[in-house]
Amino acid sequence: MSSEERPVVSVVVPVYNAARYLERCLDSILAQSFDRFELILVDDGSTDRSGEIADQFAQRDKRVVVFHKPNAGVSHTRNFGLSHSRGEFVTFVDSDDFLCGNYLEELMGLMTPETDFCFGNMEMLSENGSFVYETFAPGNGTQETLSNLFMCGWMFAIGILFRMSFLKDNRLAFPEHINYTEDVWFVARAVFFAGSIAKTEQALYRYNALNSDSITHRSHNETAEDIRLSSMAETVSFLQGHRSFEGCKEACYWRILVWKSWMSLHPEKYPEFNVRFPEANAYIQSNPFLSGKMKVLLWLIAHGFYFPAKILVRLYER
Repeated sequence: MSSEERPVVSVVVPVYNAARYLERCLDSILAQSFDRFELILVDDGSTDRSGEIADQFAQRDKRVVVFHKPNAGVSHTRNFGLSHSRGEFVTFVDSDDFLCGNYLEELMGLMTPETDFCFGNMEMLSENGSFVYETFAPGNGTQETLSNLFMCGWMFAIGILFRMSFLKDNRLAFPEHINYTEDVWFVARAVFFAGSIAKTEQALYRYNALNSDSITHRSHNETAEDIRLSSMAETVSFLQGHRSFEGCKEACYWRILVWKSWMSLHPEKYPEFNVRFPEANAYIQSNPFLSGKMKVLLWLIAHGFYFPAKILVRLYER
């Protein structure tokens, strides 16, 4: 692609202290079999060599554009990259992840004039090797697709190819007050607005679960869990306001119960458990994601039997 030619795809990579993995990430993008793209690197105030590495790639390849800005979090950084994108389509890649060589080619092949976004499965790279993670499946209608989304363990905005006009027409952007589980917030709204979604069963995106410094690994704490539930509260409110919640309510509450279950190991949080999404507690026994022990524990907490619940927690810990 020449410098004057408009790119078909914009690949947006938020970069923050990712020097350990960044070169491999960028190499995998620049080696794509579909080459009519621009690579937008947004350095979010990195304190390691990430910004320097990004600049080096820009000097080597005219498709690479680098921006440096003060640290503001992943949502602001993705929005910044989105605002500077020139492509007809856009996809987001995290700076510690990698792409298969045919990632863009395969996703572009799924795009019809009616398709708003498309995606595939993921290859998860972990200490125990790699495995294919099945992302949510497009369903028969919006509410079934939302149910499938909430039934997935993880929900990603990465690894999806969006039509730029779809995002602009629906004013879809990442929530800058949320920098953890912002994907849930964003993708749920994308599903709601989408007229047509396509998926391939190929695992085209390689998710790096080996990076212990990633926000996913660093965010399993009380503050992060609170943000996650707050993010879901905003999503539920959005869907209720657009009369699209009833058909996906059960799956949504199942997911909320899984996310609330961390409170069960902290007896001081039991009252809060019954304040946050109390309506979800009716779905404890039907929840397919909870073990039998967890169902008993959550049922006791939901019905105010805090003392027996504390005893069970001690027994489980032993």
